Amino acid sequence: MPEMYDGTGDLRLWFRRYENCGQAVGWQEDAMAAHLGGYLSGQFFECWEKNAKDGPYKEGKALLLDLFDRSVADLSLERFNAAKWDRKSKIGLFVTKLFTAIDEYNATLPEADRLPDKTRGRMVLDRLIANVSGGAKTALRNKKPSTVAEMCRIVEDHTSFEEPPEKNRQPRPAAVAAEAILPDTIRAFTETMQAVIQEVKGLKSAPPGDGQGKGKGARRFPPVKKCPICQGGHYVFHCPEKKFDKGCFVCGQAEHLARNCPKLKDKAPAGNGEGGR
Repeated sequence: MPEMYDGTGDLRLWFRRYENCGQAVGWQEDAMAAHLGGYLSGQFFECWEKNAKDGPYKEGKALLLDLFDRSVADLSLERFNAAKWDRKSKIGLFVTKLFTAIDEYNATLPEADRLPDKTRGRMVLDRLIANVSGGAKTALRNKKPSTVAEMCRIVEDHTSFEEPPEKNRQPRPAAVAAEAILPDTIRAFTETMQAVIQEVKGLKSAPPGDGQGKGKGARRFPPVKKCPICQGGHYVFHCPEKKFDKGCFVCGQAEHLARNCPKLKDKAPAGNGEGGR
C-alpha cells in the first residue's frame, strides 16, 4: 500500500497507487472506503472523517480531490500541447511522455467527461505528427497507428535514413580545406594584379618615342623590361632574387619600391627605370 498521504505529491497520483494496491489484494470499493482513513493524515483525514467516512468510496475520493487537488485541467493540457521531441532522445520515450501527459489531463476531468482510449491515442498521434518531418510525417498520417510500438517503428524506419538537420550537419572535409585555402589564393592573386597594374601605369607614363621612330604619330614600343634587383630582362615581381612578397621586394618595407631601396644603391640602376616594388 502507498505511504500515508500528508499533502506531499500529487493527490490524484496517490489515489491511483492506492486503488492499484487495493485491487492487488482483492479489495472492492467498500473495502477501499473502509480503509481509506487509515492512509490519510492531518487535515485530509479530518475532512474525510467528518464528511465521507460512512459514504461510498467514490464520493469520498471526489470530495478530497475537489478540496485538495492541485492539478488544473488547462495546465495539464498545456503541458501536453507544449511537448517537443529534441531528436536526441529515443522516440519511445517521447511517445510515452505524451501518453503520460494526456492521461494526467484526463484524470483532472470529471469522470463523466473523461476521454476514451481511442481519443487519447489520436491526440498523441497528432502531437507526434507535429514533431516529425519528411517520410515519417507522411507515413503516420496514412497508417494512423494506435499503439506506442507502431508509432515508434514508423518513426524509426524513416528517420534512420534521413540526414540530420542542416544546422547539425558536419561540413565535409573537402569543403573545409577549400575554405581554408581560398583566402590565401585570393590574397596572392590580388598582390600579383597590383604589381601588374603598377607595370601598366609605368608603360603609360613612358615618354613618346623610343629611338625606333620619333615624332608625332611614330610607332611606340614598350620599354625593355629590366629588373632593378638583378638587372635581368623581366618584371621585378618575377625576380628570383626577391626576398619579400609585400612592400619592397628587397627589404620588405612599405615606404618605398624596390627600385628606390637603399640596399640597391651599390648596384647599377635599371636602364629604363622600370617600376618595381
